Amino acid sequence: MRPYKQIIEEAGTLLREFASDSNPDELHWHRDYHDRKVTIIESGGWKIQFDNEMPKLMSEGDNYFIQAGQWHRVIKGTGKLTLRIQEMKDEKVYITKSQLIDLVREAKDQNKDGENDFDDVKIARMLASGMTKEEIKKKHPDLFKEYKDSGGNPVQYGAPPGSKRAKQLQQTRDDLARAKKLRKDGKTKQAKELEQRAYKRRDRMEEKERQKKESVRMTETQLRKFIREVLTEKLSKKTKATLKKKAEKRGLTPGSVYKEFQKGLAAYATSGSRKGMSAHQWAHARVNSATPSKSWAVVKKSKAKKKKK
Repeated sequence: MRPYKQIIEEAGTLLREFASDSNPDELHWHRDYHDRKVTIIESGGWKIQFDNEMPKLMSEGDNYFIQAGQWHRVIKGTGKLTLRIQEMKDEKVYITKSQLIDLVREAKDQNKDGENDFDDVKIARMLASGMTKEEIKKKHPDLFKEYKDSGGNPVQYGAPPGSKRAKQLQQTRDDLARAKKLRKDGKTKQAKELEQRAYKRRDRMEEKERQKKESVRMTETQLRKFIREVLTEKLSKKTKATLKKKAEKRGLTPGSVYKEFQKGLAAYATSGSRKGMSAHQWAHARVNSATPSKSWAVVKKSKAKKKKK
């Protein structure tokens, strides 16, 4: 027996209702045969969870695009849940800009080893149970091994020895090292030209990788425009405001967070990155993982009280 009631509103559209006394044991992980657009009509504290992700609270008016074959489940709240399901068989998919940004920025590789495997599933389950990533690392250090290939690049960079990508990353490092020496020798103009060449090479590399992943079914013009806005984000007032908010929330000084971000931008060129990531995405990831206790981090604790959520 199904844990819900539903009616067919029209071809391809269902109205589904889960009662407030639904049995949680009947709300299984599952996947669908077709892409679906789900609109929340009413939610009494119910949540939705996708594979390798934390549960998200559903609210009236929320829209979710669920790809065919994507594992997911709903988690019981205190009231009832009513939603409208539209199957997207061979139609154009319409999603909001924020949803597209989430898709572009989504990272399911929990332990950053370059693979989406069962270790990531284990970590996701422990995060869902309430454990923090630091607690999981302490209890299960074997799940967070950093794997490097024989060429010295972390495997998540996708640059195996001898590959074109590995050679380009090494060329960038060499160019920046040469530029540093030129600056010491007083040859600023030559150093600047070499640095620009290195940074442009890195941008071209990741732009090609991003283009390979453009699989959302929208018009090409719309997709390129949205992704470009996300991946070429500039260090604007908006970015600074975001960094300041992160600093206040985590009890860090804004100045040290800005500096950490700048170090992330520099590391993007000198050390490489995961495939398809922009310099700003890499820098944001560095800020998110930086703490005063980590030897590589420059963030500092603030004397001001941490801002409450």
